Amino acid sequence: MREILSLMWKRLGIIASIVGDVQGRFIATLFYYTILVPFGLIARMSSDPLRRQIEPANSYWLERPPVPTELDAAKRQG
Repeated sequence: MREILSLMWKRLGIIASIVGDVQGRFIATLFYYTILVPFGLIARMSSDPLRRQIEPANSYWLERPPVPTELDAAKRQG
């Protein structure tokens, strides 16, 4: 009787492993297509991080404030 239960427990472990693998893949796929894809599409359509849609100008460089050149400012960098 003990051998039968042991064999059943091992088989149940194999079946549970297969079911868990399938279930994990299903949940990951469901998460990808219901959350990540819509988020990516909305983010792509609503923003322009490279500022490609700005009016054409002489230059596409962004204006930055000048960097201080004093020694104290260099020590405060971190």
